Amino acid sequence: MPAPLQKSIAVDILIKITEEFCDFCEKSASLNLERKIFLLSKLLSKLQAAIYDIDEVLPEKLPLDFEPGRPSTGLAKDFLDFGRFEGYTLTLEPYNLQDGLSGAGVGVGSLQDDIADIYKDLKEALGFYYHSPQLKSHTVWHLCDLYFHWGSHLVNAQRVLFEALQNLGIRPPVKEEIL
Repeated sequence: MPAPLQKSIAVDILIKITEEFCDFCEKSASLNLERKIFLLSKLLSKLQAAIYDIDEVLPEKLPLDFEPGRPSTGLAKDFLDFGRFEGYTLTLEPYNLQDGLSGAGVGVGSLQDDIADIYKDLKEALGFYYHSPQLKSHTVWHLCDLYFHWGSHLVNAQRVLFEALQNLGIRPPVKEEIL
């Protein structure tokens, strides 16, 4: 198991990946569906791994003296076109057991909604980061809001993107140094 990253390095990596994700969402509308799905899947995995490297206890909510406002999606309509992979079914709260009964239900989801919500939350967090260096803890809290809001969108999107990659026959290249 690798040694834990220093806090500031882990935050810097998280900011870099967040910027990369937002930039990708804003500038990759011209990619074909297969390439977009592959790169998006890779970015979401990197984003989730970077969140798990943040080794600090965060409060449930931080008082804010700066409100960046909610960004518009800023995403090109073409970017949010996922073709036949747009809609999906999902199991809601499969582990929420109440009175001995499963709390699971079936719902529908939208890959477009998942990506747009992740983008909006991350873009807002970057607003904190760019506004002032002393808001770094606010930035980290917003990025780590993964557990409260955009995390479920990320996991749902990853599942759909994984299935899309399998359906399209796309496999990530295997690097020799991993073997």
